[in-house]
Amino acid sequence: MKQPLCGYTLLCNEYPKFFILETKKGDIFPNRGVIPVDNLDIFAYMNSKFVYVEKHIRQQITSLYHNVVQQKCDLERQVITNALLFATFQPDEFAYRLMKGPGYMAVTTGEVTHIIKCIPVDVTIRKTKDYYSKLPVTVRNASLFLTPKSRVITKFGNERECSYELPTMYRVEDTWIQFAPDPEVRQLPPQLLHPMTALSWGYLGPGPLAVSGIYSETYRS
Repeated sequence: MKQPLCGYTLLCNEYPKFFILETKKGDIFPNRGVIPVDNLDIFAYMNSKFVYVEKHIRQQITSLYHNVVQQKCDLERQVITNALLFATFQPDEFAYRLMKGPGYMAVTTGEVTHIIKCIPVDVTIRKTKDYYSKLPVTVRNASLFLTPKSRVITKFGNERECSYELPTMYRVEDTWIQFAPDPEVRQLPPQLLHPMTALSWGYLGPGPLAVSGIYSETYRS
């Protein structure tokens, strides 16, 4: 934005009291002389620092925002890519990862996977003589099983060898239940895994603003 002032065409910037003059050969300001300091406004210099700080903070916040959005986008893309690997071979696992919770089934037909939301029903844990990898439950007087993670009711359960060292465990209402083969409360819960994300953004300071002003040695020279 240009503004005529005192016979010159000056360029404006973000601070209203500072102007830029584009000089040409033979067309410059008169030589500097002695300037009286009685009428100098110190607030013009101080306000220029505030303008500089505001611009710097705006750039840093914008950089932080783009960094956070980029990391979130990369993470979601990786989650979707990993979930698609299960769509064909483990559709229930795909539904659990995509919907981020239990109670869903997935049916793959051709090149499309349909997500089906199951109707929640009340179940009761039942005791069994054998050892299963799925949770034995009773639903309306029927002996059925509950699949891990997806929590979908099925008619069949995979029988496995009973092991006290490696028991089958399920989380029921924030309580871990283990089967060996009778159900009992797990005293020592398993270790939970947490994401370990490393920050890639760092704050960039504005430099020696309070010591040398708003301009570096390069601009002043």
